[in-house]
Amino acid sequence: MAETAAPLGLAGRLRAGETVFNLWTTLPHPAIIQAAARAGFRSITCDFQHGLYTFEGFVNCVATAAAFDMSVVARVPTRDHPLASRLLDAGAGAVIMPMVNSAADARALVEATKFPPLGMRSWGPHTAVTFSGLERTAYLHQANEFTLAFAMIETEEAVSHLDGILTTPGIDGIFIGPSDLSVSLTRGRHVESTQPPLIAMLEKVLVMVLRHGKFAGVFAGNADQAREYAARGFKLVAMGTDLGFLRRAAENALARAKGEAPLTDKQPF
Repeated sequence: MAETAAPLGLAGRLRAGETVFNLWTTLPHPAIIQAAARAGFRSITCDFQHGLYTFEGFVNCVATAAAFDMSVVARVPTRDHPLASRLLDAGAGAVIMPMVNSAADARALVEATKFPPLGMRSWGPHTAVTFSGLERTAYLHQANEFTLAFAMIETEEAVSHLDGILTTPGIDGIFIGPSDLSVSLTRGRHVESTQPPLIAMLEKVLVMVLRHGKFAGVFAGNADQAREYAARGFKLVAMGTDLGFLRRAAENALARAKGEAPLTDKQPF
């Protein structure tokens, strides 16, 4: 197979055993991507669910990511399967679908993101074909291998149906959202990613994912959590948001200017 350009490179990096630290971006501006690249990040997630991304903004950011050798992931709004397909056409190497709670939800994700015979993805990969280095027919035959579908696990219901989700043909990995999972576990009382019941559930999910030979991803609220998750075996680790890094850096700078002690990195981004 031809060597794919960086935006499509996540699958190859994960299959090679690399732990990919990823910056979660909410602001669709190339300057954000450039700053992340200069900081050393080689992977970004573009958040359409809670971020400010538009399709045009995404296209511009993918082009910037390509220039800086960065793999590109897109988190779409819940059950927005048409957008998932469009983002793959535009050069995303992976899609994360929120609130996949059942095998039926997983199947719907596969149908939108994989070409036949696995799914029903519509043909129209304008930018992705260029990034792939392949001609049209070769792209059609090989895209299912290097465009990844991640089911986001965020509820107790999803965990109870995890085996069915993981055995759905075409699901490449699981991405855990600890904040929503903690909300689900506590029936809306807490958003806390360090509670012992949540940590135990994360371990349970991780063991099942690895047993099924799938990729394991997770959102980390700070750098210490990111290191811990990587040590546990998660291979795609999103370690904070662009806005979170900006807020923490601004708070620390202001605290130092006032002669106060800088803040630690313990709070979530």
